[in-house]
Amino acid sequence: AGKPSRGGDERLYDALKTNSRLVKLNLSGCELLSRHATLIADALLDNHTLQSLDISSNAIEDAGFGRIAASLCMPPDSSDAWEQVQDTREELADLRQEFRQVNREYNTYLERLRKENGVIKQPGVD
Repeated sequence: AGKPSRGGDERLYDALKTNSRLVKLNLSGCELLSRHATLIADALLDNHTLQSLDISSNAIEDAGFGRIAASLCMPPDSSDAWEQVQDTREELADLRQEFRQVNREYNTYLERLRKENGVIKQPGVD
């Protein structure tokens, strides 16, 4: 059987979410990258028993480390709240896009009215 790629066996992340016995995990030198750290961070939101995690000698970069640190700072059972925050961010991005579109349509409409009857003027435009 072939060797899984760096952090490619996602059973680790799934097991970390639900394991209620593991208190120490050494992932030192496992060639983990920032994307693996994100998976670990997500799993840590559901894991309440792990007390020690060694991720030294990996290339997880500041973003990955920050994500793990943020997960460790969250109170127990906060994964639902974290998902809601992420969903809200996505909804906000969608609303911003919709607002931009409506604003463009509104400005186009105002410009057309201004040209048609000269009654509506934009501030600062003669």
